[in-house]
Order: sequence, then structure tokens, then C-alpha cells
Amino acid sequence: MLFQTWILIDVLERALQEPSLDKAILNPPKVGLLGLLSALRDEEIQRGLGILVELLKALGKASKTI
Repeated sequence: MLFQTWILIDVLERALQEPSLDKAILNPPKVGLLGLLSALRDEEIQRGLGILVELLKALGKASKTI
């Protein structure tokens, strides 16, 4: 499990170094429903969303023990 934590931290660190993210954080684009549906065709969006869904599932599972 510790290894998985380091992998997740590494992925997040690399994602935060993405140059386009600076611009998006300072001036976030407005994305409506159609923009979201359009973005879902992007393979990188699909991969990131898949990771996020699995992370949310794990958070929900872990929160049962609180």
C-alpha cells in the first residue's frame, strides 16, 4: 500500500508541473455540460477520470471504518 501511495504522489506531482495547469488555475475555463461531454472524448481525460473514480471509491470504502 505504501508503494501505491508513492505512485499516486508521483503522478500528482507530475500533473501539477503541467504548464497549461498554471493558466487554468489562474483563469479557470467555464465548462458546461456540452463541454464536459466533448472533453470525455479525450483519452487523457478518460484516464484521469478513471483514476479519480477509483480514488473516490476507495475513499468511500475507507470512510466506512470511521
